[in-house]
Amino acid sequence: MKSWGRYELMASPAEADLIFEIRFFPGRPGEFPQVRAVILNPKTRVALWRLDETVTTAARQATGRKNFQKAMSALVADLEKLVIPPSSANVAPPR
Repeated sequence: MKSWGRYELMASPAEADLIFEIRFFPGRPGEFPQVRAVILNPKTRVALWRLDETVTTAARQATGRKNFQKAMSALVADLEKLVIPPSSANVAPPR
C-alpha cells in the first residue's frame, strides 16, 4: 500500500484521515475463515468501506498459509481498486 503513494503511516489514529482496520475471522464450524478490511472515519469511527475475502481451509499447514496469503493478496488488490483511479487507457473517451 505504501508503494501506491497515497498513504502515510501516522503515529496515532487521531492524526489520520482514514483508519485501515484488518481482521481475521476464523469462522464457525461449517464456515470458511475470512480476512476483512474496514476503512473507518477516524473522528466518528463510522465504517466507510468493508471488504471481505474468504480463506480456503486446508488439511496441511503449508497449504493453509498459502491460502491465507492468497486471500490477503486479494484483499489488498480490492483495496487498490478503491483508491487507485483507472488509467486513462482503461477509460472510454467522453461522447
